[in-house]
Amino acid sequence: MLYSRVSGPFRVYISLIASGYQDPRPIRAATRDGIIYCRTAATLESLGRGTSSDVLLKPSVVLADPVLARNAHTHAEVVSATMAAILSFAPGARLSLLCEENFLGLSSRGIYRRAGYRALERGFGSRLKIVRPEHQDFAFYLLSKEETLGASIVRAPALHAEAGFRVYCPKIRTDVLSGGFAGAVRLGIENPADSPSESAICDFLEICSPDLVVGDAILTPIGGGRATQQALDLGVLLVANNALAHDWVTATILNLDPLHIPHLRMAMERGWGPSSLKEIEIGGAGEAAVRALSQKTRAWKFGIQNLAAYKPAFERDNPGLRFPLEILATETGGQSNSETPRFGARGVLLDSLNMACDSPKIRQRISRWPRATLCAGRLSAYPKNFLVFAFGSAAADSLAQITSSKQVLFRLFGIELARGTLKNARHHLLVSVERKREFPSYWKVAIALFVGSGGRIRLPILNARTVAQAAGARLRFFAARIAGRRPTRKSNLVMTGRMQQNAWWSLGGHE
Repeated sequence: MLYSRVSGPFRVYISLIASGYQDPRPIRAATRDGIIYCRTAATLESLGRGTSSDVLLKPSVVLADPVLARNAHTHAEVVSATMAAILSFAPGARLSLLCEENFLGLSSRGIYRRAGYRALERGFGSRLKIVRPEHQDFAFYLLSKEETLGASIVRAPALHAEAGFRVYCPKIRTDVLSGGFAGAVRLGIENPADSPSESAICDFLEICSPDLVVGDAILTPIGGGRATQQALDLGVLLVANNALAHDWVTATILNLDPLHIPHLRMAMERGWGPSSLKEIEIGGAGEAAVRALSQKTRAWKFGIQNLAAYKPAFERDNPGLRFPLEILATETGGQSNSETPRFGARGVLLDSLNMACDSPKIRQRISRWPRATLCAGRLSAYPKNFLVFAFGSAAADSLAQITSSKQVLFRLFGIELARGTLKNARHHLLVSVERKREFPSYWKVAIALFVGSGGRIRLPILNARTVAQAAGARLRFFAARIAGRRPTRKSNLVMTGRMQQNAWWSLGGHE
């Protein structure tokens, strides 16, 4: 770490919640005690005196689904306890709950109601405003640091610049799209329409580095697909005054090395928090709880994390079952396969296969799937099977380079079905998904596999309920656009170096 952008000390409060979500009293007490321990109570009490009294809360709801992912979102009791604790220190605060679009594009109103978020509006009344995706105002943020590897201007909700206090309520879980782990740092960008790089995730900390983090690890989704993971009882609530410190302790509890998680390592290198566990003050149950919980999670299985090695891993974990798919997956830049999936098509394909394997009924039918080749990233060999799927722009371009002739049979919504002959003189049925983008949507992956296989490969998300709800949500979205009801893009340009949260390092405090 060359310099620090965040002034310490870094504090994390750990509370063991034995009663789960059934009894909200321990959760509320732990949240309030954590705020006091992290010394953010004084900041809350000063809201409205020289600073904005708006408090921005951001829970993790991207994976919320009442059937597929019942425990993959921040539980409403944790969000309720956080808001109650904030109002106990700042009675005049105005709360805004910022939510992002569901990963399947389902109706946000229905998702929030089933997740218990709509009940929060009735409980907190006029003091709370839930800002749904379709009603958000946006601004443009000019990033100020030269080492930024992503775009220099980022479009993000305007609430980040308007709020006087920012709170993240992440759901702690494993995540194949972000180096195997998702916590507070990852929560900054959870847009389901994109798979951000570690650089983009860390860039967003300039826009919002939360003043308070309340992490929900009471039930922790572990292994498998992001939406279909098994929720295991960890029974922990974490309160922190720094996102990276929170994630460092949480990753340690899960026996993950933070330096092996790309976005956490980059956040540390850019100075967004501590560079080791020794720099973090741990209160509540203390370091003894960290050791005990890491012992508890030592035997947990985190699922298949390497796309290139999926076939042998599946057959090892499921004796007697054959995996009929050939996977050609290299890094987008053509490098050799890594231990963890990269972003883009590789991650989405791995997550989609894990979702299928998480379903016992589908897992038993996998051996009866047709033989096919799945391509993600640049191809390093010719496909062996007649049926070939290419996911993302890198795979589609690489496949086009080794194709001598092609007859397009079908092309719609980014999915192309064609008969082709490769330069090795073999004939194939070619299915390309998102030829112009490296990040294919889950829907397009599921539809392409279903159509290309003649209905024999069907992912769990492809069912009548989710299809009907997603179609209805899109129709309402387009109806709102036609009627002129859509988020407005603020004309002002926000310079992150002038935001209050960045005043310390932008004025030379890092030198």
